[in-house]
Amino acid sequence: DKQARSHEIRFTIKPQYRSLLFGFRGKTISGLRQKHDVRIDVSNNQPAIAVPTSADNDDENNKEEEVVEQQKDDQQTTSQEDTSASNDTNQSSDIEIVVTGYEDKIGACRDEILQLIKDFEAKITMEIEIDPRIHSRIIGSGGVKLQQITKEYEVEIKFQAHN
Repeated sequence: DKQARSHEIRFTIKPQYRSLLFGFRGKTISGLRQKHDVRIDVSNNQPAIAVPTSADNDDENNKEEEVVEQQKDDQQTTSQEDTSASNDTNQSSDIEIVVTGYEDKIGACRDEILQLIKDFEAKITMEIEIDPRIHSRIIGSGGVKLQQITKEYEVEIKFQAHN
C-alpha cells in the first residue's frame, strides 16, 4: 500500500495562478487534497536558505555568516545586471507542484488543477464606465437586481469604490 501511494506527478504553473490554486484561506487546495486523497506540495523552485538555530556551534555560525554575506554580494551583483537577465529568472520562478498518492488519483487531481487554470484563463474582464447615478438602478433593492443579472448571465459584477 505504501508503494502504491508513493506515485508522484510533477508539473509547473505560472506564479499568477498560485492564489487560484490555494483559494481563500487555502480552501481550494485543501478541498483537492481531501477529494482526491493526495498530498500536494507547492514550491517556488528556489534553493533553500539555511537558517541558523541556537543549537549550532560557533564554527557552523561562522560558516553561515559567510554564506549570508556571499548571498548579499550575489544579490547586489544581480541587481546591477541588465534587464534581459531578469526574463530568465522570471521563467525559472515558475511554481512547481508535486502531487503524491495513488496513480489514478494523482492524475485526476492534476487534471482538476489544470482545468481550474484553463477556466480562469477563459474568463474575460471588461471595464465599463457607467454613470454613478445609475448604479442604484442596476443594484436594485437589497441587491436583488444585481444578483438576478449575475445568475442569468453567469457573470461577476464589481463596482468601483468611491474615492
